[in-house]
Amino acid sequence: MRGSTPASVRRASDGRPRRLWTAGLAVTLAAASLTVAGAAAPSWASTPRATVPGTARAGEAPAAPGEARLLPTASGHTRISVPRPRARAGAAAPGTSAPSPGNLSGAAAVSSQDVWAVGAYQSGGTYLPVAEHWDGSSWTQVPVPAPANTSKSYLNAVAAVSADDVWAVGAEVSSSSGGQLTLIEHWDGSSWSVVPSPSLGSDLNMLDSVTAVSAGNVWAVGNGYVNGIIVTEIQHWNGAGWLLVSSPNVAGVNANQLNQITVVSARNIWAVGYWAELNIQYSTLAEHWNGATWSIVKTPKIAVDNYDLQGVSAVSARDVLAVGSTWNNTTQRFQALAERWDGTRWRRVAVASPPLPTFLFVPTALSASDAWCDGWFETPSGGEMPMTEHWNGTSWQPVSAPAPTSTYSNLIGIAAISADDVWAVGSYQDSGPWYPLYDHWNGQNWTMAS
Repeated sequence: MRGSTPASVRRASDGRPRRLWTAGLAVTLAAASLTVAGAAAPSWASTPRATVPGTARAGEAPAAPGEARLLPTASGHTRISVPRPRARAGAAAPGTSAPSPGNLSGAAAVSSQDVWAVGAYQSGGTYLPVAEHWDGSSWTQVPVPAPANTSKSYLNAVAAVSADDVWAVGAEVSSSSGGQLTLIEHWDGSSWSVVPSPSLGSDLNMLDSVTAVSAGNVWAVGNGYVNGIIVTEIQHWNGAGWLLVSSPNVAGVNANQLNQITVVSARNIWAVGYWAELNIQYSTLAEHWNGATWSIVKTPKIAVDNYDLQGVSAVSARDVLAVGSTWNNTTQRFQALAERWDGTRWRRVAVASPPLPTFLFVPTALSASDAWCDGWFETPSGGEMPMTEHWNGTSWQPVSAPAPTSTYSNLIGIAAISADDVWAVGSYQDSGPWYPLYDHWNGQNWTMAS
């Protein structure tokens, strides 16, 4: 895993996704260098917020400040995960046949002729949010405003209520204080606009996922920084404004992070992520909303050293799917992880994947026997290739996903319209800039769209 992954996923100072990404860990343990339990365990390193960017490969733009998720790598080194949007020099204007600039990290669908993907791109030394729209025949870039008085901003996820009611979330960096705050934007059918949102303090905040129950009931999750600890951050749109909602954290640890949220009903919502005690381990975290309060729900203990959940999708109250990855100190390998809520408890389920470091990010469920998730695996040469997995009701099975001829390609966001209409988005890069990647499932195979 090298510096190849885009913004919301593992972004690292030398590669992209994810294993532990924590939006504010850098500030929590500024300049610290800790080691996960075990002689061969991946190490954790952090940097003060002001220096989050990290290093870049030759010919690659430096990473942007922001999401400081710490990622142990297969080589035992840690990456600081940050948004790494890239812009192609001389990129064509929206509506032309050339790819739009930037990385895509989230997707949502209203219909087969109305699909959104969001992310970020680099422009003139800064980072700006980007939105792409599929109208049934082509992808085009749609203008997205950057918040006023910010030095950098980006979007991590998107959710659609209707054609004229779409939400996107991420983070912005204040040009005056340098603090990272939450960013929420809204599509009203004609344009995107910034909508005021609260933050937990003024230092490091990040929203990683958003989901909608209805026009007046939308939820977003991520993390913030409070009293020296990274804590879960949950926000709710009540139709009039965004409000912080109290959310639990595992006591006695350095960090709690929520990576994705999904809705069963207004009184049944799930969010998943991980908790981390940085000098010991990190483990899966699941939280549930019962209509009145959020509570932590026990997840299976796994016979490896570290494991987390990156995505979740609900089929019904008794059928919720979650995916992520594990890190084994002995084998020094990441492997895909999948769990399922059966209405009573979370259980680990089978997931077939290449015998290489493998990462799963976001699932999208159509039925009890038809769900997809995307991610990527690391090649023997150190590159990255996209992958998808299909849920047949019993286990996850890999399905080949196309990618350009490039060193690094990965899929991060996914949206399903029907059994023969699914979009997965991400980005790809060789030795130069990043480009968006769009893969489409037509019911028989995945094809790459331009």
